[in-house]
Amino acid sequence: MEIQSQVLQQSKFKRICVFCGSSQGKKSSYQDAAIELGNELVSRNIDLVYGGGSIGLMGLVSQAVHDGGRHVIGVIPKTLMPRELTGETVGEVKAVAGMHQRKAEMAKHSDAFIALPGGYGTLEELLEVITWAQLGIHDKPVGLLNVDGYYNSLLSFIDKAVEEGFISPSARQIILSAPTAKELVKKLEEYVPCHERVASKMNWEMEQLGYAQPYDISRIPFFSMKSHTHFIFMVTISLLLELESVTLIPRKTLLSLIWLILQREIQLEFQKEDGLLSDSELIIQVLGLCINCHMELHTLWGLNMAFVVKNGKSTEESVLRRIFHPAK
Repeated sequence: MEIQSQVLQQSKFKRICVFCGSSQGKKSSYQDAAIELGNELVSRNIDLVYGGGSIGLMGLVSQAVHDGGRHVIGVIPKTLMPRELTGETVGEVKAVAGMHQRKAEMAKHSDAFIALPGGYGTLEELLEVITWAQLGIHDKPVGLLNVDGYYNSLLSFIDKAVEEGFISPSARQIILSAPTAKELVKKLEEYVPCHERVASKMNWEMEQLGYAQPYDISRIPFFSMKSHTHFIFMVTISLLLELESVTLIPRKTLLSLIWLILQREIQLEFQKEDGLLSDSELIIQVLGLCINCHMELHTLWGLNMAFVVKNGKSTEESVLRRIFHPAK
């Protein structure tokens, strides 16, 4: 029975980010909820990511998780360290330059988000990850630990925004809430995104690589958007899926490859529009595009070693060969 209980408590989340205040609040129920949440994470073998402070609800939840034997990652701006860090710290502390980097770092290490009662900072962190979910930047669940109805007014405001047409009904489903930690984590486990995203997650990941787009979009020919861009998307997505399935190449590297290919494709279309390439020359250039950009990626990233391949069977060349000459 003990083994079965442990299996039931195993969570699909490795780490959960908890947003909460550097104050404890006036009610003891807020403090009890922070400790209860920490214990619930421990019981499900979930590590904690939080704002790094050792005071207020932050200190209580982090201490509970640490005392339970789970790993704690605290992310805190250097400027706030004298104010929010007193005495000994628990777990791993990451010092960052500012608030934006703090939120990005916390989100990067987390599989889900929970907000305990808190003030402006907690609300700002909470609303940012909700917005990121709506935009399609992530698909991680977001939950409110609604202790003693603390977040009732916020939920009423959001419902009013839905009623008035400022938030879509499907986007309202991004926010989960429950009065206890056990109920809330269960809801997070069962969450399935159902809202319409503004953009795909892959598009956001490509944008965050930092490649500037130097081209005037108004110059891109209609022929390109209708034909060759469609073709190159098919090829590059196939490349991504093929390489990701048989190798251990980092996803960021694969997205860089796609981005380089798309940039080169647009350059070729400009040359055709300016009369520098015939239709047949353009087709030949496009067919060689993936391989050329693949070699450019090696130079750009300094990858002077062979790809590491699962099972030790496929080589870099055979992967590319299967993409361009799939088995019939």
